[in-house]
Amino acid sequence: MLKSLTIILTLISLIIPIPERGWQHPQTGWEVVTTETMSFYLIQSAFLDNAELEDDNNDVIGAFYENQNIGWEFYNSQLTIIPTTGNNGSMPNYPYEGAPITFKIYDSSTNMIIDAISLDDIPSWHVQGFNTIRNLYSCSSEFPILDNGECMLDCIGDPNLDGLNNILDIILISDLIIECDYPFLCFENQTDCMDLNQDNIIDVLDILSLINVIQLF
Repeated sequence: MLKSLTIILTLISLIIPIPERGWQHPQTGWEVVTTETMSFYLIQSAFLDNAELEDDNNDVIGAFYENQNIGWEFYNSQLTIIPTTGNNGSMPNYPYEGAPITFKIYDSSTNMIIDAISLDDIPSWHVQGFNTIRNLYSCSSEFPILDNGECMLDCIGDPNLDGLNNILDIILISDLIIECDYPFLCFENQTDCMDLNQDNIIDVLDILSLINVIQLF
């Protein structure tokens, strides 16, 4: 089905001339400007904080060249087709042939714009291109996206931010405790991840709590 849709879109783009016009997303200001230099990105699925985006004209995926929005579309759980615009000779802020492209997600429920990544290489921009991306992943937290695309929703007991509670976290907490001469001051910015017993200090009690957590798994 996806292959057939790509062929149909290619034929339409080659046969029908596209007048220069555009449409804008009201909340973000993202705009699609159609010219003779168009390319399409086909997104199969997209996720925010480990949940699929909302469709029905709610959440939006935007394509970007550097800081310039080059196209957007409302998320469709079946297939999201994003038309994008390139440099036609008079649009230097738009991508050239072979330029790198990035994506952002607009979350309608929070009115936030968040960076999105793919675990696969994102195809570069090409005129009349039809590029398929399997999945996009985005996280609203400050934690890094894990290698499987999942978001860390908290870091309790996971100070090395790898998504696991294990001996590596115990070693990291132990090293910081040993190196700290003033426990009430050393960990002011790290209590969210290390203060398992929530007493506002990082000490051996937190290590014991982490050991209990590991034993539960």
